[in-house]
Amino acid sequence: MARADARRREDGDKGRIAVRTKFFDDFVTAAAGKMASARGETTQVVLLGAGYDTRSWRLRAASEEARERTSVYEVDVEEVLARKREVVSDAPLTLGAERREVASDIAKDDWVAALKAAGMSTELPTVWVLEGLLYYLSPRCAKKTLALCHRSCGPGSVVAVSVVNAPSLRRARREPFKSKFLRVFGRAAPKTARQCWKSSCDVPPEAYFAPWRLDACAQLGDGALHYGRWTGAPPTPFATDRKSYRRDPTPRTFYVAASK
Repeated sequence: MARADARRREDGDKGRIAVRTKFFDDFVTAAAGKMASARGETTQVVLLGAGYDTRSWRLRAASEEARERTSVYEVDVEEVLARKREVVSDAPLTLGAERREVASDIAKDDWVAALKAAGMSTELPTVWVLEGLLYYLSPRCAKKTLALCHRSCGPGSVVAVSVVNAPSLRRARREPFKSKFLRVFGRAAPKTARQCWKSSCDVPPEAYFAPWRLDACAQLGDGALHYGRWTGAPPTPFATDRKSYRRDPTPRTFYVAASK
């Protein structure tokens, strides 16, 4: 029974979480290592909407010298950061020599000012990580967040992001039958996390991420996003012109790496 349950979970996920995690892990270690080896100054890694991300303790820097030169900034609301402090306690850092918490609500607060107050320099190249963040922000806030990241760092900065297209957003927000059934009897069912999504990549990624320069854009199961773990169907190519892109009915999730 346990094996059957495990197989069902694996089939349902199709390796999605494993592939997504490796994409962001590899991006962070490669980008931070490259910056640390190229410069004598501090390398900055910003986990925007960090949640319960454990990369500060789980990922190893390319070298001890790279670790000593790396500072990690984790931005999220105080409740999340406080809970993480309780769980992680004083576990040794492996990605950087220091980790700085930045309590800020990305949708409401001036998180750039909060980062500066925590010691981040807007002149240095920065590794930005926006994993599973943008679709929880309003369309206006999502675009503003990308622009602020670009504006708040030096040349050579890079960003990794996950985004969904409009059909994927519509599918995520679709109300399940159970919720409709409960409402008939006056009982409100809580929303799922996916039903709280608010925005999508509504134009081809190259246009959506401007002024960032797109270095890579892949879907789960693409050659660069397989890692031998994806068990779903190979993705179909997506349109790159706006008209065809907007007519595309296929739900898609994009994993993007871009640079300044």
